[in-house]
Amino acid sequence: MEGSNTDPIRLYCIIVTYRRPVAFQKALDFALTQERPPDEVIVVDNEGSDLIVSIVDRAQAQGLPVRLIQPGDNLGPAGGTAVAMELILLDAEVDDWITRIDDDNELDDRDIFGRLLEFAVEQHRIDPLVAAVGAVGSRYDWRRGRLIRIDDSEIDAGPVDVDYVPTNLYPAFSVAAVRDVGVFDRKLFYGSSEVEYGLRLRRAGYRLLADPVLWRRLGRRWEHTAGARRTLRPFSWRRYYSLRNQIHILIEYGHPWTAVKVGTVRGLLKPLANVPFSPRLALTHLKWSSRAVFDGWSGRMGRTYDPEDFPG
Repeated sequence: MEGSNTDPIRLYCIIVTYRRPVAFQKALDFALTQERPPDEVIVVDNEGSDLIVSIVDRAQAQGLPVRLIQPGDNLGPAGGTAVAMELILLDAEVDDWITRIDDDNELDDRDIFGRLLEFAVEQHRIDPLVAAVGAVGSRYDWRRGRLIRIDDSEIDAGPVDVDYVPTNLYPAFSVAAVRDVGVFDRKLFYGSSEVEYGLRLRRAGYRLLADPVLWRRLGRRWEHTAGARRTLRPFSWRRYYSLRNQIHILIEYGHPWTAVKVGTVRGLLKPLANVPFSPRLALTHLKWSSRAVFDGWSGRMGRTYDPEDFPG
């Protein structure tokens, strides 16, 4: 390990992986070679791969603080994060922090954990209600049911209050807050789990902050895709879960009319508008979007479909 840690505040790092051993190896190396390395890396392997076991075994043989969880089923990023958080809570102190990195991101900032933890601890000292920090963030527009951009002038002014910090750009969550509001929502399976978690923290009275220094440095990597596209792309399992979870969150948080609007526009009107231009694709969208809307409204959650269930 390149760094050593004498900080009394512990930093835990979660990596959830599924069928990406090469990318996982890079993510694990990234975490372990930080200038301020995590005190422990919790790996959740949703596939149960022997390759992941061998990678973790090699790290442990070198005395590196890596622990492996193989749930025996694909829990998705949401379920995997929840399981890891629950394990961390067994040993963590209230002043500790939890970060999470994806196994498929561009990873090359060797000082990111140190900067992230420094920002988190300082902001929490100023205001104990700071429960999460990140390199970037967004606010949630309940009227439209989507994330909205932060104006550059706010970023230049200092730490930015947000409703959401994305898991693909180094969020950190206070252990004290996680104990209070609970872990990630397993039933979301894939997509929007970090959005729901940020909204849950905000509903409980906590604050989420984005670091303006990291934002200016890393924000170029963050492709904010909240805006709607007029044309259709091939329907994917990611789109199904995104729409289903969006509907579910709006209902759970008391905005059913926005859920109606989102479901009508995304699930019905947009596919129908594209029938004259791409009828087969439009009807595929209509079929699966309708299922997503129905499942979100009816509470049919969890892993309802696998990627191979979808066309293409």
